[in-house]
Amino acid sequence: MEKWKIGIVMRIPIMLVSENFGSKIKIGIFRIIGKKIGKYIENDVKGAMLGNCEDYVISSIFSSLIWGVLIFLLSFSLLYYQGKDVTPSFIVFIAFFIVFFILHLYYPKIILRKIGEEGDRYLIYALRDMWVQVSSGIPLYTVLSNISKGEYGPISDDVRNAISDISSTESEINALEKLSMRTASESFRKVLRHIIVSLRTGTGLSKSIETTLNTLILEQHRKIRDYSSSLNLFLLLFLVFAAVVPSILITFLSVLSVFGVFMITNETMIILIVISFFTQLFVVGLLSTSRPKIWL
Repeated sequence: MEKWKIGIVMRIPIMLVSENFGSKIKIGIFRIIGKKIGKYIENDVKGAMLGNCEDYVISSIFSSLIWGVLIFLLSFSLLYYQGKDVTPSFIVFIAFFIVFFILHLYYPKIILRKIGEEGDRYLIYALRDMWVQVSSGIPLYTVLSNISKGEYGPISDDVRNAISDISSTESEINALEKLSMRTASESFRKVLRHIIVSLRTGTGLSKSIETTLNTLILEQHRKIRDYSSSLNLFLLLFLVFAAVVPSILITFLSVLSVFGVFMITNETMIILIVISFFTQLFVVGLLSTSRPKIWL
C-alpha cells in the first residue's frame, strides 16, 4: 500500500461482510437490485477503489440485514422479558435496515472525499514541479510521466492513468479530459481544465500553470483568513454553552424551587452537566471539522 493510502480507511467500517461478498451471490433478484442501484453510485465506488459497484450494493444489502437482525434481536429480547408487545421490534428491524443500507451506499462518497483531500495535500507541490519542468522546455508528456513517477499521492495515481491512456494512442487533451472527470480532487480538476484550455488555444502552458498555482496559494490564504474570522463565533458559542446557559438555567430552577414549583435534585444537576458537556463537545467538534487543511 502506498504511503498516502495509509491514513485513509479503504473499507467501510460498518460493513459486516467483505465488499466483494456480493460477487458470490448469484441469485437473480439480488443481481437485478445491485445493477439498478449500482449505476447511481458507480463513480463513487470505483473512485473509492471498492471493487465492482454491483457486488458492493449486494454486499451492502447483506450487511444491512445483519445489522437489522442484531438490533431486532436486542429490541425483541428487551420487550419480551419486560412482558410488552414485541411488534415494535419488527418496525425497528425495517427502520434500521433502511438506515444502514443508506449509510453503506453513502460511505463511498466519504472515502472519495478523503482521497480528494489527500490529493489537495500534494497538488501544490506537484504543480510547482510541473511548472519548473514546463518552464525548462520539457514536453508535456514527459512532465506528466515524471509526475506519475513522483511521490504525489493520488495526483501521481491519477496522472499515471492519463499516461496509460496517452500511451494507448489517446490524445493528450482527451486523456486529460478523462482524468478531470475521474479525479476526486476538485482543485486538481480545475487545474486540468486550465491546462486543457491552454492546449486548445495554444497559449503558454507555463504561464497557465503558474497562474493556476498562484490562484491555489491565494485560495489557501483566503481559507486561513476565513477560519480566523470564524473563531470569534465559535469562541462565543463555547462560552455561551459552557458558562452562560448552565448558569441561567440553574438560577431559574433555583427561583422555581423557592416557590415549590420545581425541585432541584441530584439527577437534575447531572442531566444539566451531561447536556452541557456534550454540547461543548459538539462545538469543539464543529470547530475542528471546519478547520481548513492547508499545505503551502
